[in-house]
Amino acid sequence: MSDIEQLVGRLQEILGERGVLTGDDVTGRPNHSWGQGSCPARTILRPASTEELAQVMRLGCVKAAFSKYQACHGQLLGASRGLGG
Repeated sequence: MSDIEQLVGRLQEILGERGVLTGDDVTGRPNHSWGQGSCPARTILRPASTEELAQVMRLGCVKAAFSKYQACHGQLLGASRGLGG
């Protein structure tokens, strides 16, 4: 089992099966809130609480493996793309 597979398994222990998306569940999602493109991520984490988020962020391997690639998506309100358009 690769390091990434082990990491995904540990994340599934914390977040449950529904809290970790991989494969077609990720690539089938649009890249933007307007439905354009496809998501380039390998994994999407969906913590159900701040405690789950804290547990994930405490994993040193997550910080090391994904430190350059962590992005909070929010609620698709458009705020991450700027308010001025």
